[in-house]
Amino acid sequence: ILDTWLDFRSRYGELPGFQVSIRKGGKLIFNKAYGLANVTKKTTYTPAHIGHVASNSKMLTSCLLLTLHEQGVLSLQDKLVKHLPQLKKHKDKRFGAITLRDLVSHRSGICRDGVDSSYWAHEKEFPSREVFLREVMSTNLVYSPNTCSKYSNFGFGLLGLAIEAAGQDSYENLLQRHVISKLSGCQIYPDYSSQPKGLFADGHSHAVYQGQRKPLKHIRTHALAAASGACANTESTTQFLHNFLFTDKLLTEATRKDLLHLVWQVQNVKDRPYGLGLQHSTVGNNIYLGHNGTCPGFTSRTAALAGTEYVYGLIVNANDVSDYDFIRSMAELTQKLQNVFSPPELKKIIVSQPFMNRWGAFMCVVGEHKALTLSLDSWLLMADVTVLARHKDGYFYADKLNGYGNVGEPKQFIQRHKTIVAVKNGANTIYPESVFLKKSAVSWL
Repeated sequence: ILDTWLDFRSRYGELPGFQVSIRKGGKLIFNKAYGLANVTKKTTYTPAHIGHVASNSKMLTSCLLLTLHEQGVLSLQDKLVKHLPQLKKHKDKRFGAITLRDLVSHRSGICRDGVDSSYWAHEKEFPSREVFLREVMSTNLVYSPNTCSKYSNFGFGLLGLAIEAAGQDSYENLLQRHVISKLSGCQIYPDYSSQPKGLFADGHSHAVYQGQRKPLKHIRTHALAAASGACANTESTTQFLHNFLFTDKLLTEATRKDLLHLVWQVQNVKDRPYGLGLQHSTVGNNIYLGHNGTCPGFTSRTAALAGTEYVYGLIVNANDVSDYDFIRSMAELTQKLQNVFSPPELKKIIVSQPFMNRWGAFMCVVGEHKALTLSLDSWLLMADVTVLARHKDGYFYADKLNGYGNVGEPKQFIQRHKTIVAVKNGANTIYPESVFLKKSAVSWL
C-alpha cells in the first residue's frame, strides 16, 4: 500500500525525490527511494544516497553529550563557562549561569541564529569557530537561562564547542568514536565533505525559475555542525533513533528514561515540547519522538511512534513539503489497517494499483468483509479514506458518504485472478491508471 502511494506521488506530486525507511523493533521493514537525486542530471534517487538531515544533528549531539555525561567526562549540570572560559568576559553576565542541560534543551536564552544568518542562503560561509565565538560575544541573551524554551542553533553550536573542550578532540571525531562507530554499517557523517564516503543526492530550490527547480550547492556548517551539520540516509537515521531510544547500545536504561521523560514546553507552542535534544510532538492522535531538519534544498524527519516499536525516516531533496504529512500517513495507515481488518483478514487483503478518473486517483484495499478506498491526491494519505462493509448481496457499501455522492449505492471491486481490474461505484466504472490514460484520449481537443 505504502509503495503504491509513494510511487504515485513521486510521479505526480512534483517533488524531485525522497527516501523513506521504516523499522519495527529495530528491523528494517521498508527502505525505498523515489524520483531523482538531481533533476538536471536525471540521476535516480536510491536508498544509498546521502542527504543533509540538518537539525536531526541535535539528536546526535544529545546522544554524544549524554554518553560523555555517563563516562564522567562532563556533567549536564556543568556551567558552559567551565568549558568555554572566554565567555566569562561576556558583557551579559547571565551567560555565566548557562548549563550544558540548558543548551541541549533550548533553555539557554541564546538567540536562534546570531545577528546575520545569511549563510543559510549561501550568501557566505557558515561561521568558523573564531567567527562564531566573536558573534556570540557580541550578542546578549534574549531570555535569562532556564526560564523558557526557545529554539537556538547557536546554543547547540556552543554545546558542540563545549563537548570538544571536555572531550579534547574535534566534535566530528568524538561523534564518530562514541556514537556512529557503535552502529554497524551506519552511514551518518557529522558534516558535509566535498569528498564523502557516500553518494550525495542534491538539494533543490522551489520551482520558481520559469517553473523549474535548480540544484543547490552543498553546505558545510563548520562551527554549527552540532546543530545542523549531519548528513545521512534514512536507513541510518532510523537505525540511530531506534538505538538512541530503545536499546543499551548507545545509552544506559537510566539515561534513556530521562531522555523520554524530561520535556519542557516551547515558548508559545502547545503541541511540540522539547526534551534533551528530542522533540515530543503531538500530531493527530499520536505522539512522535524524534527530530526534523530543514536546510537549503532538504527536508527531513526521523520519528518514533510513541507506545509502539515503529521508527520512521524521511529525507526529501526539496523544501516545499510537509515532512509530518509523510510520517503521519505512514503511522496512521498501519493503525487504520489494524482497526479495520482482523489479523486473519489482513493476511488475505488484495491491494490494488492506482485507479483514476477525471476527478482524481485512489487505491483500494479489499478484504473478505471490509474494504478501504484511499485517495492518492495528496501527501496526507489518510485525509480521505472510505471504509466499506460487505452486505449480504455481496457488494460493499459506505453509509457515511456525502449525500451529494453515491451514498447508499453499491460498490463492486471487479477482480480477475485476484487482481482488481475495475471498480463499479454506483453508475460509474473506474479503471486503473494505465487504462484511464488511454480511454481519456477521447476528450482531447
